Amino acid sequence: MIHQPSATDSLGAAQFIVHGVPSSHRYANMVSLILNLLSRPWTASVQHVFREGNRCADLLAKLGVNLLDRFVVLLDPPSELDHLLVEDAFRRVVLRT
Repeated sequence: MIHQPSATDSLGAAQFIVHGVPSSHRYANMVSLILNLLSRPWTASVQHVFREGNRCADLLAKLGVNLLDRFVVLLDPPSELDHLLVEDAFRRVVLRT
């Protein structure tokens, strides 16, 4: 059996996925699609992770907001990510403020 953990820095998103949302909610369709994926024959978990715990994903999400394309394949990391990748490689700890 495959286990796929998923993390989000949005506590609200994690709660939507765990508890669901009314069909009239603006994210109801997206939550429904996620729940459909989670119901497939694998085990999956959703957990909340503070932004500081995954700054690379946070930066990529911020960069993605401004993209015109809905799907992008990155062959190399964006240059804005370089310093974070170095810090991550050296396991630099960032405390929440």
